[in-house]
Amino acid sequence: MKPITTIILMILGLYSQAQDISKIQAAIDKLSVLEGQWKGTGWVQMQGIRTDFVQTEKVERRLNGTTLLIEGKGYENDSLAFNAMAMASFNPETDKYRFNSYLADGKYTEAEGWFDETGIFHWQFEVPGGTVRYSFTVTDEQWIEKGAYQPKTITEWYPFMQMELTKLK
Repeated sequence: MKPITTIILMILGLYSQAQDISKIQAAIDKLSVLEGQWKGTGWVQMQGIRTDFVQTEKVERRLNGTTLLIEGKGYENDSLAFNAMAMASFNPETDKYRFNSYLADGKYTEAEGWFDETGIFHWQFEVPGGTVRYSFTVTDEQWIEKGAYQPKTITEWYPFMQMELTKLK
């Protein structure tokens, strides 16, 4: 009877994994509007100094539709000033999105993401002294993303970044 039990457990395990993959793919489908190439403008404000930039984003679905690979480049005066890459995935056990982002200077973040009740997608992570949150809405042709910081001792969010992109293809 042991071989039959082992076979049944293996089949149930494979079935469970297939269900998880379907759930992951369905969750990533909700972000699929990001797929493609984007370009636009934005601004970032640090320590009272506002800087305008031109931004490009390239988003591709990867790994059997279970992740999105996002590469962003920001230009100031035609020079590359910002380069980042993120991998968006979904954890079916927690029903949360994961955003792991990496900067060209070696910095990285591990963030949690979710859709709120209005359909806005948020991803956030802790930094010394507070929380950073990015929020975006995307239609077929426009991607608007905003960044804000909330100090640990204050309930107010302080905007520090915004970009508005148009889909190229």
